[in-house]
Amino acid sequence: KHSNLKVINLSSKSLTQAQQQFLSKGLSFISTSFLNFVQFNIDLHRFVRTLQLQIYFSTKPDSYDHTICAPKSNWLPPGPIDPLITSFKNLVLTDVHQWMETPNKKPHNLMSLEKEALHQLHHDHTITIRHADKGGAVVIIEHD
Repeated sequence: KHSNLKVINLSSKSLTQAQQQFLSKGLSFISTSFLNFVQFNIDLHRFVRTLQLQIYFSTKPDSYDHTICAPKSNWLPPGPIDPLITSFKNLVLTDVHQWMETPNKKPHNLMSLEKEALHQLHHDHTITIRHADKGGAVVIIEHD
């Protein structure tokens, strides 16, 4: 449970009530969010590719010159995917699909105005938000 902390604004920026309310939750507050399934699939695909590359190159001598900068590659090792990697990927996808269909997921713990406030504060590069040295308050200062 969050406590309502004092928000001290030492910057020239005026904070909205929603921004004040969001910041009063404290800097250790974690908002719930929904799974972005598209991004999840991209991340899972990249992880599976990394596993495939680790297995493929674990048996090859390291002849690559690491001092040379090269663009990122999308190369995949030839041959079938290791069955353990395929099983892992399928188990992860099954678990995620089951979780997405679970009706008892936690609801969002931010109101829409607070979500917008979080977005605005996150993208505002004119201010810096810090913990106070003493007292546990949240302090907003001008960004250097």
